[in-house]
Amino acid sequence: MAEFRLEKKKNTPSAYLGDHTLLFAGGKKCGKTSLAIEFDDAFVLEFEPGNADHLECHSEDINDYEKAKKVLNFLGQNPYFCKTLVIDEVGALHYMCEQYAREALNKPEIKKSDYDVWNIVKRVFTNYIQALQALPCGKIYTCHQEWRTVELRSGRKVSFLQEALTDGCKKVMDIYTKINGFIKVESNGERVLQIEGDDEVKASNGFHNNFLQEDGTQITKIPLGKDPKTAYRMLNLAWDNKLT
Repeated sequence: MAEFRLEKKKNTPSAYLGDHTLLFAGGKKCGKTSLAIEFDDAFVLEFEPGNADHLECHSEDINDYEKAKKVLNFLGQNPYFCKTLVIDEVGALHYMCEQYAREALNKPEIKKSDYDVWNIVKRVFTNYIQALQALPCGKIYTCHQEWRTVELRSGRKVSFLQEALTDGCKKVMDIYTKINGFIKVESNGERVLQIEGDDEVKASNGFHNNFLQEDGTQITKIPLGKDPKTAYRMLNLAWDNKLT
């Protein structure tokens, strides 16, 4: 039997933003998907059927988990099908996994106490995301946003903006996404992508050598303009530390 050996190979992260895993959150029609399809050779897995009909892009509507499995199997057999895979919307994918689990266990009621259901959902969803992440392409996930209010020990209530995902879905996604950005539309129609969190928005940026200002501090908000091409150009300028 051949001796097993570990090789000390230093990983070199890609200099192209599109090779990484990103998540864009935001309200309806804020430009999440239109920005995502500006990335190289993008293909949209549309888990909200019809949501990409107004966009000039390559896409496939996915109505249930059975089709989702067929899509994943095809991608596994054709790993270089596209350079950028857009998963729109990841919360809908997680819901399909839940419906599949409830049908498998014949438990249509939605109860948080259904441990066996949520255990299967976690396993099915995790396996699906892991298979997507193994593909040799960039991944961009989109999701909706929601305001959440929590009460502190002092009794004071605070509200913040976060991804509209279940706790189980978010825990899995936080493992893989390097940017959790929120797209907001200003009153003048300009869009802004927030990639650093504050007391109000739960954004996050896992890149330390990119998205830097001239003084070396991290960029908090990236102006995206009013159209997808401008948004893509500004995002890449910020990634290259050239946004002034």
